[in-house]
Amino acid sequence: MVQFKHPQGSTSLPFNVLSDGEKCFFIAALVIAASAVSKTVFCFWDEPDNYLALSEVSHFIIAL
Repeated sequence: MVQFKHPQGSTSLPFNVLSDGEKCFFIAALVIAASAVSKTVFCFWDEPDNYLALSEVSHFIIAL
């Protein structure tokens, strides 16, 4: 279950109903959050540009 908070409240959805691109964004956000609290984070991501635009992937890499 994934919960999204917004100004009007929150929305909960099962993870499997997210699109492949939304799942990629979710995993990217999780890795960025984990790297903020842990010195070392390993993430092996095969072909991240399959569901995300290259510009979105570059933002993810820069954030790390």
